[in-house]
Amino acid sequence: MARRSIFVAAAALAVALVPAAAQAATPGRTSALFASPVTFSWTPDPLVLTEQLLRAPGACPQAGLAPVGVPAPIGVPLSTASDTPGEGVFCYAVQNDPALNGSVGPGVTVTVDTANPTATIAVTPTGAPNFLRGTVNITSTSADTGSGVASSVLHEGGVIAEGSIDDVSANERVVEVYLGR
Repeated sequence: MARRSIFVAAAALAVALVPAAAQAATPGRTSALFASPVTFSWTPDPLVLTEQLLRAPGACPQAGLAPVGVPAPIGVPLSTASDTPGEGVFCYAVQNDPALNGSVGPGVTVTVDTANPTATIAVTPTGAPNFLRGTVNITSTSADTGSGVASSVLHEGGVIAEGSIDDVSANERVVEVYLGR
C-alpha cells in the first residue's frame, strides 16, 4: 500500500511540475510586406518536439489549415519557416507536435503582392493633324492586386494626389475637384 501511495504522490508531483503544452506560438513575419517568399520566426515551446507551419487561403481566423513543408525539430532560440504561396491573402499558424495532433496557435494574416502595378494613360487629340487644343481628355486605368501603389489623380496638368486608392479617395482636394463639395 505504501508503494502505491509513493507512486501516486510522484505522479501528482510530476503533473504539477510539468505544465501541459499550451497553445502553439504565433508566427511573426520577418520578410518585407507583400514580398515572396514569406518568412516567419517564433519562440518555440520547450515542451514540444516538433513544430509545423500551416497555411490556408484567406484572412485569419481560417479553418482547413494545410501543412507547409514537413514538421521540423524546434529551433533554439527561435524556430523559422519560409513559404512561397503565390499572390493573394493567406492565414499562417504554427502547430505543436503535428504527429500527435498537437495544438494550433493563433494565425497571422499575410498579403503577398509581387506583381508590379500596371497603368495606362490615353490622350485623344482633338484637332487635325494630331494637335492638342481646347479641352484635352485624358483617361487612365490602374490595377494592383493588393498593395495599392498605383493610384495618381491628375487635374489641370498636374498631379493633385498620389497613394493608395483609400488615400486618394479620402483626399479633400480630390473630393472638391471631382465631386464639387
